[in-house]
Amino acid sequence: MKKFVTMCLVVAGFWVLGSVSNAANIQWTDGGGDHLWGNPANWDVGAVPTLADEVRIDVPAAAAPNGPLIQAGIDAKALGLFTEAPGDPTLTMTGGSLEVADWVWWGDGDRSYGIWTMSGGTVTVTNEFELGWGGGAGTLNMTGGTITAGTFKVPTGSGAFAKAFLYGGTFNVTKLGGLDFGNVNGLMDITVGRLVLEGDARAKLAGLIAAGQILGYGGTGAVLYDYGITIPGKTTVTAIPEPATICLLGLGGLALRRRRRA
Repeated sequence: MKKFVTMCLVVAGFWVLGSVSNAANIQWTDGGGDHLWGNPANWDVGAVPTLADEVRIDVPAAAAPNGPLIQAGIDAKALGLFTEAPGDPTLTMTGGSLEVADWVWWGDGDRSYGIWTMSGGTVTVTNEFELGWGGGAGTLNMTGGTITAGTFKVPTGSGAFAKAFLYGGTFNVTKLGGLDFGNVNGLMDITVGRLVLEGDARAKLAGLIAAGQILGYGGTGAVLYDYGITIPGKTTVTAIPEPATICLLGLGGLALRRRRRA
């Protein structure tokens, strides 16, 4: 696991070593056989994770179709949520809620290629939602629901790659400058989904679109964004399925002139 920080303190002449976090580490086993996050039998400690627990979702237990399922009626919680072992662990969310008090590190180890599929429900992450670190990679397949996170890393600089498919639902990034494509292997494709960023992110978006890292409809459509018009104080990103000429107006609004068909 990454980002594990050790503190060294001198107290009355003695060295004291301690971790920043005393959180428990709980691992998915699918021992209950129903794949439900809310079943205690599916966790190695025989209890459902709480906001005090770092939750590990790894293969072979979480290989498709045996990864955790969060559905209507399940209120999942974790301090942090990560994948680490080589392989393709999965998490599926069709409803319910997931509250993460600190971070999501999805694809957090060499050749760990986590796949997150979401069609409904709500996810709240206080700090970072990260796709890919340290040779790992994350894929987000989103067709519905809402994710709200402090930052969104697609991937970090050391991630192998990251893919975010916003084919429905809304992804909210709540911290200024919180959208981070750490290297050229990050890709976001938007169709009927929506990305909402805190503050004015138009310059960053223009660069990512020009570089081909943010696409609309797989590159056949157009990515649109405005600052402060759809939502005051925020940059809203959407897409349309056919190209358009975009004219910037006023406070960052977009006027569209559709190209005439031949």
